[in-house]
Amino acid sequence: MSGASRNGEVRRIADLNEIIRLIGRLHPHVVGSGWLTKMLERKRIESAIRSQVGELDFCLVALQGDGASLQCGVLTAVPRPEAEGKFANNGARPMLFGFLFGFASRQHFDMVMQDVVRLAQERRRETLVGPFEATINYSCGLLDAEPAFPLGMMMPNNPLVWRDYLSGFGFSIAERLFTFEIDIPNARFRRIGSRAAQELGLAMRQLHLPFSPEEKAAICDVFNSGWQDNWGFVEIDSEYVDALAREFRPILWPGLCWLVYRGDKAVGVAIAAPDIAELTRDRPGPVRLAARLWKLLVRRRARALRIFVLGLSSEMHRTAAGASVVEMIIDEGRAVAERYGARYLQVGWTLSSNHRINRMIRHWAPDAPCVVHTMWALAVPPAP
Repeated sequence: MSGASRNGEVRRIADLNEIIRLIGRLHPHVVGSGWLTKMLERKRIESAIRSQVGELDFCLVALQGDGASLQCGVLTAVPRPEAEGKFANNGARPMLFGFLFGFASRQHFDMVMQDVVRLAQERRRETLVGPFEATINYSCGLLDAEPAFPLGMMMPNNPLVWRDYLSGFGFSIAERLFTFEIDIPNARFRRIGSRAAQELGLAMRQLHLPFSPEEKAAICDVFNSGWQDNWGFVEIDSEYVDALAREFRPILWPGLCWLVYRGDKAVGVAIAAPDIAELTRDRPGPVRLAARLWKLLVRRRARALRIFVLGLSSEMHRTAAGASVVEMIIDEGRAVAERYGARYLQVGWTLSSNHRINRMIRHWAPDAPCVVHTMWALAVPPAP
């Protein structure tokens, strides 16, 4: 970090504490927000970055503004040698980028990204991919269009013009991530009968916090097995599950965490949470905030429930039993949503290339609105 930076100069900042401080102050989810949103977002940003210091080397690339302020920037992350293979599904020798802030012009975006490309060349990277965010298994994407329903948990907001900045710079679309919102009373779920489930050897087991070592291992095994061949997949482990449980513990209500077993083997997993974003969509006064907190944390009522971990072991793919497992999970989600007064069930982060699950959701709810986030990739040109 240079002490003599000039206005309009691109800087690289590698000090982790300084990176966390700056992004926590300048991230678009923080700027202009009320105190509650700022507090939650800053905590989330710090947790996301610190949780990955053992696997990623971070560098903030930013444009110097007036005085000591930064005008705009982007966080980059290079996998450490021992974690190189973990990120291979993002492309050849990838460098990740994310936590964008402040880009108000294409000129400033190009200035920053040109230095990001130089940094990638210096680190001998071949692919630049993002946006990433460690709290949601790395892939989060940029909003592709105006949202069709209020953005909820794990659905980042961002200026739509950033899409044009990325495409104009030479990025191409690597993948799109869908979040569907199913109107539960009008959905056409095909409930699997108890007899059919028994014949298939399927049984659901509700999980309670804290998860046991065996349950954490089963969650990881099912999730990793089911997603390992997908674009952008990053393997999860027990530490990741522990971090997830700590972060979402206040809203992991009873009935929101399940494992599906076929005989003695776990073959499906689902973890859901209420849409806590309703607390922070505007700036409620003390009375309204207390009422919302009471509603969400004491009375346990929510507008929508969000399934954010959904996995099916690989041997169940393309089978009738596998389809039945997913239907059992979604149908249980309907029952739980009704228990908590939620009208909507959000199924999120399905890949656009995952045609089977997308067709299944469209069968249940043909008119379900969908929020789309886009992941972008750039082939890093050889260093001159």
